[in-house]
Amino acid sequence: MAALQLCLFGRVPGWVFALGQDAGPRFGLLFAGELGIVLAFVLPPCALLGAAFPLGARLLQRADGGHATALAYAVNTVGTIAGSLLAGFLCVPAWGVKGTAVAALLASLAVGVASLALDPDAAGKRRLASARLGSGAMVVTLGLALLAPAWDPALMAAGPFRPNQATYMARLTGSADPSAVWKATRSYNVLYYREGINSSVIVVGSEDSRGTRTLRVGGKIDASTGDMETQVLLGLVPAAMADPGARAMIIGLGSGFTAAAALAAGVGPTEIVELEPGVVEASRFFHDPGRHPLDDPRATLVLDDARTRLAHGTGRYGMIVSEPSNPWVAGVNNLFTVDFYRLVKARLEPDGVFCQWLQLYELTPETFATLVRSFVSVFPEGHLFAIWRLSDALLVAAPSGRRLALDRLRDPNVLRLLGKGRIASPEALAAHYAAPLSALAEVAAGAPLNTDDRPIVEYRAPRDMVEVGRSTAVLNQEVRARMPLRETMPDGNLYADWPKESWYDIRARSLMAIDDDDRAAAVVRGARTSGLTALADRLGGELEARRRERATSPFDAGKHFMLSGDAPRAREAFERVVASEPGNATAWLYLADCRQSMDDLDGADEALAHAGQSTEPTTLAQAAIVAGAVANKRQRPRDAAARFAEAQRLDPKIGKAYLMEARALSATQDRDGAARALRRGLAALPGDRELTAMLVQMGESP
Repeated sequence: MAALQLCLFGRVPGWVFALGQDAGPRFGLLFAGELGIVLAFVLPPCALLGAAFPLGARLLQRADGGHATALAYAVNTVGTIAGSLLAGFLCVPAWGVKGTAVAALLASLAVGVASLALDPDAAGKRRLASARLGSGAMVVTLGLALLAPAWDPALMAAGPFRPNQATYMARLTGSADPSAVWKATRSYNVLYYREGINSSVIVVGSEDSRGTRTLRVGGKIDASTGDMETQVLLGLVPAAMADPGARAMIIGLGSGFTAAAALAAGVGPTEIVELEPGVVEASRFFHDPGRHPLDDPRATLVLDDARTRLAHGTGRYGMIVSEPSNPWVAGVNNLFTVDFYRLVKARLEPDGVFCQWLQLYELTPETFATLVRSFVSVFPEGHLFAIWRLSDALLVAAPSGRRLALDRLRDPNVLRLLGKGRIASPEALAAHYAAPLSALAEVAAGAPLNTDDRPIVEYRAPRDMVEVGRSTAVLNQEVRARMPLRETMPDGNLYADWPKESWYDIRARSLMAIDDDDRAAAVVRGARTSGLTALADRLGGELEARRRERATSPFDAGKHFMLSGDAPRAREAFERVVASEPGNATAWLYLADCRQSMDDLDGADEALAHAGQSTEPTTLAQAAIVAGAVANKRQRPRDAAARFAEAQRLDPKIGKAYLMEARALSATQDRDGAARALRRGLAALPGDRELTAMLVQMGESP
């Protein structure tokens, strides 16, 4: 049974993917399906082991049955305890899951052979028959074990249980069947893999530390070079508010950039608390030699549970940063409870600073309100910062009078990290200020607290991940809408070092850059209220021009809605354009793209037929790319690759065409063809970052 299961391990990610595609946002159906998969692997061996117990007692019997049964119970109890300890703490970290399973299989075979020798009733021909049967079973078992597929780290750590990851795999491969996971992971370049005591840890990406890299823990992306803005700000903001040289604690190492940012901003002795040793090793892949935070003499690594360290450590801290994984991950909710925050407060200096990361995605408004109320019930004073582009929030508890030290943010090491986070300057941190924590009172009003005794979020968050992730493209707009925004510069010393006019200018322009016009308008009002009339007039004029342009031009409105991810409204706008301008091939092209993104493939074909009437090579090339996307969704990757190649012939300067052809060919296991497509793209577009990154991910040199 164990040998047969070894052969099936590699199919589990595909089964989970297909189950999620079928279940959609129905959490109960998904849970029942996952339970069925687990039972298929766990129930048969458990039943067989249970049936083996009376046989074991019989083999041990030499006198009365009572003594034999007692001895069997004792041996079984000792074996169960020893087996779990050895497997969890020694075997899995040393040999991995498959190696441990093979070792257990061999041990079971040895016990089976030994039991034949212990059979008190076996003699002569019966013993010989038993020996033959045992030998045959051993040969079959070993054969199955040898035939089992090699353990595939990229496949087993793909994380298809998470809706946004599953959606990405489906789009990448144009497939909704179980093979999508395998196809999607063929282009992964695995730099590091370890199965640790707590979870598996994998780093995927470019061989060059300056390229794209992703850290997955337990199949979930916990850090990447794509969300550096959050990681850097999570360390910089509280460190720049804390006293210079303050004793600090960073809960969770991740890629290491939060700790690096805090150290660069001037904190003192810093404890970095990490539970999984594999994460420590993996984080090295995100830094150049000598740049890792643990290379800093102020930093000390503590391999421990954060709550245990806070409860039993000594001394107080001037700054604590908590950057755990998402609360739907098993065991993580206890870093989002009232009890945890009270523990933090007890170890924080009276004038210390505490920063808590909080997601805005994969949450319902109710869960968000509970998370917020649990925090502000312990830390009512402080400030809220937002990384609007990535839908992350930073809850920073600090006493009044604290300031963001602009001079410390101009340190050369800080500037280097700001560049990593694609943050233009220290002054650009003004763009991320949302409101004082007191503004969250209305959001949190009436919400139940998340406590150790009543861990509401632990049970809500997994459901939110599925229901929100499957139904609203990860981000629930209601949650984002509940984030408050203060129109004017906050009172007190927080931004005392900031030039007032640039503070408003940076905030408004950053919000306009992500098409958040309503919040940008609020900042413009704040500038006017603060007496900056000329600035408010200039920004207001730009904002009004943007709105007027979209209002008078359905075409521009459609492009705006597409950029903001609102496909239904974009489609509506482009349908108005083609109704009044049936010869507008570009509008038909955009309409086709909208329709295919909403899985209206027949409608996309109709729009593409009109777009094909264009005489412009670039429009025809873009139409070929959309046609390729449609073919992908119809699970015809070869046809898709041909359309992407056609787009390249029409316009060799569209990098997306080469990238999508390579992905389509990867889905058909044609790695050589995919590499050739990427090299053609680099010949046409030397140095293109995306093409280079994918080529490197495939293990090829640019």
